[in-house]
Amino acid sequence: LGDAMAVLAEGTRNRKVSSHQLNKDSSRSHCLMTLHLKDANTGCTGRISLVDLAGSERLKDSCSEGAMASETGHINRSLFALGNVISSLSDARRRQGHIPYRDSKLTK
Repeated sequence: LGDAMAVLAEGTRNRKVSSHQLNKDSSRSHCLMTLHLKDANTGCTGRISLVDLAGSERLKDSCSEGAMASETGHINRSLFALGNVISSLSDARRRQGHIPYRDSKLTK
C-alpha cells in the first residue's frame, strides 16, 4: 500500500493544472494507475484501474488563447479518440473489425 501511495503522490505532484474562465483548477493532463492485487492466502488476483481524464471543454466558453487553446484542442481530440475506442469495443459488430487504439497517445 505504501508503494501505491508514493506513486499516487508523485502523479499528483506532476499533474498539470491550469485555470481559465470556466474552472480555476482545470486538469490539463490524463492520469492512469493500475493496481495489480494478489491475496496472499488464496492466491486470487485482481486488477483495479484508477483513471483521471482531463476535462473536455468548449474553447469558445473557456476563452482560452495561445498555448492553452492548443492544449484544449489536444485534450478534446484525445477524449474523442478514447470515445471511439470504447464505442468500438462495446459494439459486437465493430469489435470484429478495426479498433482505433493508435489514434491517440491516450489509447495506445
